[in-house]
Amino acid sequence: MRPSVVVLLLLLCLRGPLGAQEVAPNFALRSLEGKYLSLISLRGRVVVLNFWASWCPACKRELPLLAALQRELGPRGLSILGITTESRRALRRFFRARGRLPYPVLLDRDSRVHRLYGVFAIPTTVVLDKDGLIRKRFLGEFDPPELRRSIRRLLQ
Repeated sequence: MRPSVVVLLLLLCLRGPLGAQEVAPNFALRSLEGKYLSLISLRGRVVVLNFWASWCPACKRELPLLAALQRELGPRGLSILGITTESRRALRRFFRARGRLPYPVLLDRDSRVHRLYGVFAIPTTVVLDKDGLIRKRFLGEFDPPELRRSIRRLLQ
């Protein structure tokens, strides 16, 4: 068995049984614009946490898909949060070249939130229901139709 498969199996075992609902740990982070945002303030909405970096090719592919989902489903109760460990300066340069996102980008400079959510690779995407329970995790690049189905189901 490959070492990466063993590590993944160990992580799944540490996370508890498949299908178990885990309460999403609360956090508060500063956005790229300098405002603090706490996860608890979004209770009652479906939340997608996307852990990403501007240098990551898979992350860059996900950005337009997440932006489209936010524009389409935000009015129905979806909130997407981009979470990165990068510096404000690097992100400003990145967004100057690409344009803004329709959802907040939060700065996790000390990786505290990454550790809280067990993020060991990027991209990682976590889907939370309206009660703040973790309902889905995508390790690596997410499958767009599967992410959309998961969100729509939780918005009903």
